[in-house]
Amino acid sequence: MTVDCPNVIQQYNSFMGRVDLYDENIGSLRVTHNGKKWWYLVSQFGIGAACKNAWQLYKATSNYQGSTEMDVATAGVVDDPEALLNAWLGELDNLTLKIHLGVSLL
Repeated sequence: MTVDCPNVIQQYNSFMGRVDLYDENIGSLRVTHNGKKWWYLVSQFGIGAACKNAWQLYKATSNYQGSTEMDVATAGVVDDPEALLNAWLGELDNLTLKIHLGVSLL
């Protein structure tokens, strides 16, 4: 007995590939930053997702011949998403100090 696959399932499976690529990289490319402020966690997710998605787009649209892992130093993209997050948060802290104190401590 054969059962036809519903159209909804076919459409879901046809667009599921990019989500699978993102999920595949979650474990190996996770950005970890512990903070007491809620916006640290939001920015952690946002920057991490942006880096992962940019890496996937770079690999899909270029003639990248490197490894399948995130070899961003070779690709010229972001070397470490966690370092990017820390630098960005440091700039935010510095900007906050400039606004409140009128001077930069860094």
